[in-house]
Amino acid sequence: MTPTDLILKCPVCGARFRDTPACGRCGTDLSHLMRLAARAGSARRRCRASLQNGDLADALRWDALARRLHRLEKP
Repeated sequence: MTPTDLILKCPVCGARFRDTPACGRCGTDLSHLMRLAARAGSARRRCRASLQNGDLADALRWDALARRLHRLEKP
């Protein structure tokens, strides 16, 4: 899953995330939201890799980070 696969909305006007640094509707700077989405996606990928390698403890750490970041993404 990539940041653009997530269904995110502008926290100001509710317009759909268009993978641009500014909201197409209201112009709000979405760069922080984009970084959070990218970090959450990276954490999810690392969690999957840890699971594939049989490292459950590491997978749980990456999962916890992904979940925290995902909560921050929600307006």
